[in-house]
Amino acid sequence: MAETGGQKNIRLFKEWREKLTDKELVGFIRGGNLNRTTVAKACGFSKSSWGSNKDLLDELEALEIELRGRGVLGKPKGKGEKGGAADTLNSKSKDITTGAIGVAEAAKLHQRILELESENEALKGNYGRFSEVAEVYRRLGQIKS
Repeated sequence: MAETGGQKNIRLFKEWREKLTDKELVGFIRGGNLNRTTVAKACGFSKSSWGSNKDLLDELEALEIELRGRGVLGKPKGKGEKGGAADTLNSKSKDITTGAIGVAEAAKLHQRILELESENEALKGNYGRFSEVAEVYRRLGQIKS
C-alpha cells in the first residue's frame, strides 16, 4: 500500500526527531515551543502540514511535552512575552548550554569538531613514529642527572 502525504510527513518528522539530541533541539526553540516553521523545513515538508495533518501536530505536541518533562523546554510564552530558547531551559538540565545557537552555527561547530578530532588522530600517529626517539632523549636526560 502506498504511503499518503500525511503518513510520509509523520515518518519524516519521526526520522528527524531520532537524529537530534536535546542540545540540537534547543536551536529549534522559539517562545517556549518548537518553532513549527523551522521544524517543518528541517523535516522536508511545508509549514501548512501542521494545520492539515492532526496526527502530525499531535506528534509535535507529544514531543514538546516530553521535552518539558526532561527540562529542555520551559513553559510556553504567550503573545508579546519575552523569552527565547535560552529562557526555556530548566536549571536541572546541566548538559544543555544556556546560550542557544542556530542550526547553521551548530553544523559549523560540529564540522570543526570533526576536523580537530581528525587532526588529533594524525598527531597521535606522528607521536607513535617518534616515540622511540623521545624515549632515547628521555633516557639521555636521566643519564646526565
